[in-house]
Amino acid sequence: MLGHDSYLLGEYRNTGWWYFFPVVIAVKTPLGLLALTLAGAALVIGRIRKVTWQQLFTLLFPIMILAVSMTSRIDAGVRHILPIYPFAAVLAGVAVVEAVRWRRGVGLFAIGLAVTIFAESWQAHPDYLSHFNALAGKHPETILAESDLDLGQDLHRLSLRMKELHADHLAIAYFGSAPLERAGLPPLSCHRSRRFAARLRSRQFALSVFEQRQGRRPPVDQEI
Repeated sequence: MLGHDSYLLGEYRNTGWWYFFPVVIAVKTPLGLLALTLAGAALVIGRIRKVTWQQLFTLLFPIMILAVSMTSRIDAGVRHILPIYPFAAVLAGVAVVEAVRWRRGVGLFAIGLAVTIFAESWQAHPDYLSHFNALAGKHPETILAESDLDLGQDLHRLSLRMKELHADHLAIAYFGSAPLERAGLPPLSCHRSRRFAARLRSRQFALSVFEQRQGRRPPVDQEI
């Protein structure tokens, strides 16, 4: 049974990977939140016989969501597991509170981690959709290249750039759902492959990261 077109760690599939969402969580979650969530989960597990049912369910729900998601053949980005994050925030809060109660130095460190969550979110502005944490390195496109990085969100920037260049034609391989004819772009030749460069009729071309990474379809011209 086929799933959804997806890309992970240099490989393209439409049948998914069981480890897709763990990788997504590892590279798309702010590191401070990731560390505090794991610490909070460890605290709950360490006191499994003493915790309240609310604390226990706060741990079990995200685990179940992730476990179910890992069986899916539709690996279409972090948006599919967003319900995990409210629980992650609660677990992170547990870690901060317990750290403050335990030792002052440990508490200050935990508070520092919490501050980095806000700092990393501020640093991501305005490119929240394509933001990756430091674990992804300088080339996150080698890890994920679909909606976690490129969903056509820079179409307006492309339009502004084409106007600056006074471009009279644009060849584009676009990954996204926005209607290109309404984007304020010059006349277009639309293609669906990274191998379209040989058929260009203009000096300007734009290529979505996902289209460049998969490069599996033959070029198909479409005039707009």
